[in-house]
Amino acid sequence: MTWAIVAFLACLQGLAEFLPISSSGHLRIAEVVLGIGDIPVLFDVMLHLGTLTAVILVYRKLLARTLGATARGLVRPRDAYGQDPDFRLACHVLLAMVPTVALVVVLRTFAETWAADLARIGLTLCVTALVLVALQLRVRARRRAVANASRDGSPMPPPARTLAQMTWRDALAIGTAQGLSATFRGFSRSGSTITTGVYVGLEQEAAASFSFLVSIPAILGALVFALKKFDGHSDLIAYGLVGAVIAAIVGYFALRWLLAMLGHGRLYLFAGWCAAVGIFAIVWRFTH
Repeated sequence: MTWAIVAFLACLQGLAEFLPISSSGHLRIAEVVLGIGDIPVLFDVMLHLGTLTAVILVYRKLLARTLGATARGLVRPRDAYGQDPDFRLACHVLLAMVPTVALVVVLRTFAETWAADLARIGLTLCVTALVLVALQLRVRARRRAVANASRDGSPMPPPARTLAQMTWRDALAIGTAQGLSATFRGFSRSGSTITTGVYVGLEQEAAASFSFLVSIPAILGALVFALKKFDGHSDLIAYGLVGAVIAAIVGYFALRWLLAMLGHGRLYLFAGWCAAVGIFAIVWRFTH
């Protein structure tokens, strides 16, 4: 590993972690195409810590409210769950981790096998493209239903729900999508969780916010797992720290860009990129 590769991988992580194009898939393709070998687990997780920093910066006010509500709600959790939307959000984040952890543990061996084949990653990237198209179709269908109801008096569709209105079923569904994205490299975590949130009835902004909030315990859990494998190589620490800083800076602006595109309903534009990279990975696999 060189400093140039560190900078490249950190920028790639910062962009792909938030844009719905799968950071794990892109990093694996980079490993193979550039011939740099497997990225050390600790370095990979430190890059994720960089993008985690970006999440904390963007959602710092929501996080502060949620943590404060959690501290207050632990005294009487049942009452707090029904009365405090911030405490309820914290409970839903933790609940979403149940299917995520279960899928990661049960399918860990399968995930390693899947990640070893570039063609499979390419196929999953193509599936991510379809997921983004499905998200756009869902959003357009709802807008069309609202327009028709306003024009001809047909029944108005139920309003999309906010973070305060999400249910435990929504949390489990989004947590399952996150677990699948951790199992299948190339399956975008942000794309799959946001799409799942929209399909269960959440607003796009609410689905995105929950998607990135629920990534926090997932990344912290991955860090604990990686530390168990750390061999104490000092160069890796230096590379990881620099990579984390770069990933944090790039990730912050990428997340802001994603939220802006989400507000304009343009997330589907990344479907073409996912399909193109997916096809490239499949062709590379069978030609090299």
